[in-house]
Amino acid sequence: MTERVVGIGAGAKELATEDMILNIGPQHPSTHGVLRLRLTLDGERIATAEPIIGYMHRGAEKLFEVRDYRQIIMLANRHDWLSGFANELGVVIAAERMLGMEPPVRAVWARTLLAELNRVLNHLMFLGSYPLELGAMTPLFYSFNERERIQAVMEEISGGRMHYMFNRVGGLKEDLPLGWLDRVSAAVAETRRRVPDIENLILHNEIFIARTKGVGGC
Repeated sequence: MTERVVGIGAGAKELATEDMILNIGPQHPSTHGVLRLRLTLDGERIATAEPIIGYMHRGAEKLFEVRDYRQIIMLANRHDWLSGFANELGVVIAAERMLGMEPPVRAVWARTLLAELNRVLNHLMFLGSYPLELGAMTPLFYSFNERERIQAVMEEISGGRMHYMFNRVGGLKEDLPLGWLDRVSAAVAETRRRVPDIENLILHNEIFIARTKGVGGC
């Protein structure tokens, strides 16, 4: 296997190192696709990487076969715990197309808005957790603060913070609550104002730069 550098921190080149075997995984089942990597490390340099698969098969397709479209929504919701609404949406759109069903225009717009809010939640998790893996903790607190703001409006409309279960074949579970769009606008505007702070914490962070510059084409 070709030797690959994943990042060298400040001063690492001058340190004496020796090979170390490191197991990454198998990850928790909630990561949906359990993978184990057996790495041989020379300091922060990966000398070999052996992928080991086969720890779990969720069997989601077989579970789908014995349930109707409404019940499948619940299963699909859990394929990616950070994008529950989008997973639901894929199922109901597929069912609607097979049935030749056209959802109301209002429902289409509402679904699009909710899917985008869910996507923002997903990206905020990435912005906060990726630096954490590299030793930078502060961005996580900033991003989770913004996630709480967006999650509040998602929870208000659906009753859930992760598994929303708000899509239905033909539309949505309920109409948008009175005044909800105004609260969404306020939440989005505030989050948009604060995201540059998170970006600055990451892109100007010495640890982040040292461990990513020159890696993977960066």
